[in-house]
Amino acid sequence: MTVCNKTKRPWLQIHLSTAVILMFVAGGLLWTNCRRSCKDVSGSAYTFDGPILSYHIEYGWPAVVRRHSIMLYPDPFYSSPADLSLTFEIHRGTSNPPPVAPPTAEREGEWNEELGWRLPAGYLAHRFPASWSIPGLLKNGLVALAVLAAVAFLCEWPIRKRGGKPRSAP
Repeated sequence: MTVCNKTKRPWLQIHLSTAVILMFVAGGLLWTNCRRSCKDVSGSAYTFDGPILSYHIEYGWPAVVRRHSIMLYPDPFYSSPADLSLTFEIHRGTSNPPPVAPPTAEREGEWNEELGWRLPAGYLAHRFPASWSIPGLLKNGLVALAVLAAVAFLCEWPIRKRGGKPRSAP
């Protein structure tokens, strides 16, 4: 009766190469969840001074985890409503508003961190509180665990299949 002295590697023990690959995959998943997306949800809302622009700033992949809204509304004390309508006509239908607008007052033309661009000339911004989605957070966590488990399995399977022996040269 012969006894094989080979010991199997425990299931939770992985190779260094697998750990490095998992680190990069986890970094990619974190990057996709922390990336901001700005969606234009402006309807056809108008005031006497010009159109009202609304944007949702969302974080998370595949589900939205955090969302807050910013509403840009015309400054009633802005000197030139014709400039406002021209700015709106040029950028209507695009997902991003004008990236740079000439500053005309203290509040206009200031850099807005949430939107990532300068406020258009003649507009004021109102930021609504952020809302968090617990189901979205759970879904993203489960997807991340599934992706990491699949990558770990795909990296470890060929190594375990050949029994930890080095590859033979062709």
